[in-house]
Amino acid sequence: MKNHNIGLWSLVAGFLALSLWPFVGFPITDLDVTHWVGVALDVAGSGFFLTSIHDQAHGPLLSWLTAPALWLFGPSFVVFNVANAVLASAAIGFMIWFSYRLLGSPILTGLSTLIFATNLMIVYQARTPMYDLPATVFYFIAAGCYLLYLEKNRTIYVGIAALAAAVGSLSRFSIVLGLMMVFVTLTHWIYRRSMGMWIRNCLIIVSAIALINIPWVAGQTMVHGDAFLNTFFTDNFSRYLADPNPGVPVSRDYFAFFLTVLWGLSPFTSVLLTGIWQKPLLRSIIQHKAYLAIVAGFIPCLLIFSFSGHIKLDRYITYVFPFLSIFCAIFLEAICNEKSYRKIFTIVNVVFLAFLMASLAFFVLRFSAEFKEAGVLVILAVGSIIFNIAALTVSVWVWPSGVKIHPYRLGWVLMASYAVLVTGISVFYSDLSFFEPIHQKMEALLTNAYD
Repeated sequence: MKNHNIGLWSLVAGFLALSLWPFVGFPITDLDVTHWVGVALDVAGSGFFLTSIHDQAHGPLLSWLTAPALWLFGPSFVVFNVANAVLASAAIGFMIWFSYRLLGSPILTGLSTLIFATNLMIVYQARTPMYDLPATVFYFIAAGCYLLYLEKNRTIYVGIAALAAAVGSLSRFSIVLGLMMVFVTLTHWIYRRSMGMWIRNCLIIVSAIALINIPWVAGQTMVHGDAFLNTFFTDNFSRYLADPNPGVPVSRDYFAFFLTVLWGLSPFTSVLLTGIWQKPLLRSIIQHKAYLAIVAGFIPCLLIFSFSGHIKLDRYITYVFPFLSIFCAIFLEAICNEKSYRKIFTIVNVVFLAFLMASLAFFVLRFSAEFKEAGVLVILAVGSIIFNIAALTVSVWVWPSGVKIHPYRLGWVLMASYAVLVTGISVFYSDLSFFEPIHQKMEALLTNAYD
């Protein structure tokens, strides 16, 4: 067990390194990052945390955490991702601690950690500093501790859950508040707890969120007036129905996030698709309260967000992945145990790979100019996905007991594949025209802040 724990914690260290690799020349690949970087530079330059400028009234957590890194190391692309990478790595550490205390199984703990630390979505989001991953981390901690409270009957977990939800709300106020209220309500129904306890605990969490946000909201209102409050309420409430920017149509692609989850879960997509069609596995989940609570940690989020009228950006659905990773670990253990499940898993993987190759062919035909410019990166990305799926498939056939007992070894292989991919992105970053606007805007922000 000791070596098992050391191996899992090595995944945390490896994930942190992967999230910042290659350090010098770290590429920023999302133009929206430039929105909050200006806030972080303002906080670092003025020292005013409560009364700085703001980005569309989005929460200040990422800017606040980045400011000390700017004081210590100065501005660079990798420094802007330090807080994001550290929080993502901390979430993996929490996964190790939480899943073992909840389920009491070293195997499920290891597989949950493997899936969470090496799925495509989390690796990408850990390298793309935006508001949703920090909010996801604290939502996971809050919901996880609340579930431990229901399982262990220790009141201290309610306090930790309230504190984590409060901190997370400084990144995404209404999302963390809403998801926690849904999770608390569903888990109280699953565990058949009293209405009075539900009301009390909801009030504790809501009060903690309100108290931690009041100083910042008051400071912003003092400086920016009612315009800030109007933007704050738009961002946190009416934004769900539609994008507040004029001329942007209501998004009706209600299945977009389902597809995003399937792609983002790679290379473990086929684990999920195999498991959800196996009645014995689903029956065991229905009969286990903790498993049902795990489902309550991600299904409501997926459904609620899918019916939003706002544009469906991939980072908005990051909240699904912590509990979904534990859910998939249950299926992966069954696949390792049963040869019949492994056969189905392999067939699903072949179909998924065929779909992937068809998508690549469509991309080459539809975006020939872009492929000509970035063909090497596309091949690296697709190659990384194929390699990781193949590594997982071969492992569960050749070494099923090893995957269960030493999952971190497979994790190292998958992380090495991602490292090759992100190295390629870094090498070709300055030569790709579609990254040029990001580079120019970041350079402009740094020049204006430090001239």
